Amino acid sequence: MEKEIDKDVHYTPNGKKIDFFSRTPPGYSLTQPPKKFPWDKPPIYTDPEEAYEWLEKNMYKEESILEIIDLLEMKMSPTLIAQSVLTMGYSKGLWTPDIAELIKPAIITDIVVIGAKAEIDINFGNEDVYVDYKKMNKEIDTDKEIDVKENISTESSVQPETEIKEIQKMLDKKGGLMSRIGE
Repeated sequence: MEKEIDKDVHYTPNGKKIDFFSRTPPGYSLTQPPKKFPWDKPPIYTDPEEAYEWLEKNMYKEESILEIIDLLEMKMSPTLIAQSVLTMGYSKGLWTPDIAELIKPAIITDIVVIGAKAEIDINFGNEDVYVDYKKMNKEIDTDKEIDVKENISTESSVQPETEIKEIQKMLDKKGGLMSRIGE
């Protein structure tokens, strides 16, 4: 005799019954004492430059560099690594999400430089992108300014400058992003 399954009852994969009413209700955090969590308190770093300096100091420690290299070798993208680091900082009360978004490009660049110095094939999330690491390493070693356009090429026939001009023409004709087409 098989057990009859109630369609209104939900179960976890291991067979445990789920009670949706046993969770904390919305607004529960407003009934707790203030500043209980790190993100409820004012952040330690309110200036993006100070936050970046702190991160840079910690990122370039030998242990951190080895961890970044390991993650890059596992084909994790620099953007995902940076986002993880910045989310950790927010959850620990080091900075706000706004500060995290402001310093994200600099952190991504640092991660790419670490990967380039280690001659790792970096996963940028686009398989058409090729980075000439040997040329970049020579420029990094000689402290030259790195020309991103010269080191990164794409097999795609799309030209960003052309697309930008076409989009600008369309916006000029239509009167703005929110205007109706054909008016």
